Parts: sequence; C-alpha cells; structure tokens
Amino acid sequence: MRIVQLSDIHLLADTEGQVRGHYPDWHAQVVLGKVPEYAPDHIVVVGDISDDGSEASYERAKRYLNGCGVPWSWLPGNHDAEPPMSTFAPMAAAVDLGPVELLQLDSHINDEGHEEGHLGEDQLQWLDERLRVTTRPVIVALHHPPLLLPSRWMNDIALEDRDSLWEILDDYPHVRGVLAGHIHYPLDEERDGVRVLTAPAVIDQFTPGSDVFEVDEQALPGFRIIDVSDATGEIEHTEVVRVSIPDRDSGDASAAVASSENEQEDAAHAIAEGDAQA
Repeated sequence: MRIVQLSDIHLLADTEGQVRGHYPDWHAQVVLGKVPEYAPDHIVVVGDISDDGSEASYERAKRYLNGCGVPWSWLPGNHDAEPPMSTFAPMAAAVDLGPVELLQLDSHINDEGHEEGHLGEDQLQWLDERLRVTTRPVIVALHHPPLLLPSRWMNDIALEDRDSLWEILDDYPHVRGVLAGHIHYPLDEERDGVRVLTAPAVIDQFTPGSDVFEVDEQALPGFRIIDVSDATGEIEHTEVVRVSIPDRDSGDASAAVASSENEQEDAAHAIAEGDAQA
C-alpha cells in the first residue's frame, strides 16, 4: 500500500495572494497535480492546509485533493482554524488503511499567536487507549514533529509534550511510524525503532540546520511517498519527490517536472561516471 504525505500547503482566501513571495494556490495546483502519477492508495495532509484559516482556502484544498482521485485525510497545523476546517472534511482521528491504522492527532493550539504544538492529556489518553485495544500495525500522524530538531529556532515552536507522547508510543511495538510536517523540509529519523518522517512543504522550504528562520529558495516543493507492507504494516520504502514550479503566468501546471530524490541521485551518479570514463 502506498501513502503520499503532503504538508504545509498554506492556502489563502485570495488565490492571488502570496506567502513569502510564493503563490500557494499555484503551488498546490502544480504539486497535487503530480501526485496521481505516483499511484497512491491514500493521501494524508499533515497540517497547515491554510495560512489564514479561511473557508475559501479549505474549499479549494478539498477540491484539489478530490482531484487526485484517491481517498485522503487531513489534520490541523498551527495555521489552521477548526472550524471552518472540519466543516469541509472530517478530521478523522482513526483512518482504516487496510494493512495499517492511521491515528491522526491534533497538535495545534486553538489560540491565535501560538505556533508551538500541544496534544494535551485527553488526546494522549485517547491514543493510549486506542493503541492498547488494537493489535494492528499503526502509523501516527500529527503536525509538529515529536523530536528535537536540527533547526534551533524551530525548537522554540516545537511539540511541547513530545516526551509524554513517546512514553506512550514506547509501550506499543506495533507502532510503525510517525508522520509530521511543520518544518518545511524532509526528515527521516528513527527513535527506538519508530520511523519519524516529514515531507517537503507544498509551499516554500526552510533551511535545515539553521539557527534562525531562513527560507531555502533553491529547494523545490514536493511530497513524500511511503510504501507499507500489506503483510506486516512495516514501512518498506520511502522517498521524497520534488516538483518544479512552472511560471505562473503560463497557467500550464502540466509543464511541471517531478522526480524523486533517488532518481536525482542516480542521474548525478550516471553523469559523474560518464565524466570519469571520458
């Protein structure tokens, strides 16, 4: 089974609006337009669907996601507002994906001005109870990664109760992975046998490892592919897909080029080998 992980779309009510010099509506049309080429069985959007919490932004997000032609689910990030987000599609806490159960958590603080994340006792108790009663493999999803991050400024707006989350996850060996967003770049780390995966943002990318806020204007947007074993629910393979963004004035989203980072590495290796032979 294949999951596509999308993150940080940051749509605005105004389709002509910009976020840090980028057009989120155009990015969404281009990037989501490439998702069907990778034949996912399910799409999960791990938060920050909207930048301004507007009804119009969620309506368009729903339309673009429906256009991918496969089931999808979403959960809120620190920029989202619920409602109106939940009026356009349920923020299902548990999603049956066949080989695995996807447990979606809400780490956003529904209070203006808070970028950090918090799960709270009620939600953590729900997760603990859910993990206790199911023996199926589980993937957990939330917006804020439950890790100390390589970007120092990002740790100031990280998940506050991550230690409490890990106290629960560590008790259940059938947890296969944790999917998150928020940081606007891909991360693949492991803690006690549990993979923690983030995806590139659909909008702009942040610079990994920077001590201060910094946008990486060279990095392309994209998404992450996650292949899960139908037999065991294990994450067998994952890779990041980057998507070039055509000139918005052309109006031709089909001109975008998508390639996995593995493909880019293979191409670079082939070029290097050719140069060496020459």
